Amino acid sequence: MVHSQRGITALGGLFIAMFIGLVLYGGLRLLPAFLEYQKVTTAMSALEEEYGSGGATDQKIRNALGRRFNIDDVDSIDPRDPRDIVITRTGQSLVVTAEYSAVAPFIGNISFLVDFTSSATVRVN
Repeated sequence: MVHSQRGITALGGLFIAMFIGLVLYGGLRLLPAFLEYQKVTTAMSALEEEYGSGGATDQKIRNALGRRFNIDDVDSIDPRDPRDIVITRTGQSLVVTAEYSAVAPFIGNISFLVDFTSSATVRVN
């Protein structure tokens, strides 16, 4: 009589469960960085709505982003830092670009580094 093997061994199942658990743990560690990025994109969209009809200046933009980041508890980006928030003039509009990196600790001295970019266009006049 021939018996065919079915399923996986306990050791094989343990390795698969460890791999899935490690991936889920990594996702949980990255979740706060992505939630913060969603807050930044929401702030940039609100900036487009607020200054869609004009009246935007560099200082007004940085103040508006600073207030919104303070309310939403965004810590990875500083609106007063010209390396984090770049404002470029193009004709009658300003392009506001937020570029920053977030570090999410994983296990021990291993961390994830995630780069984010979001932009908005607002009118000057």
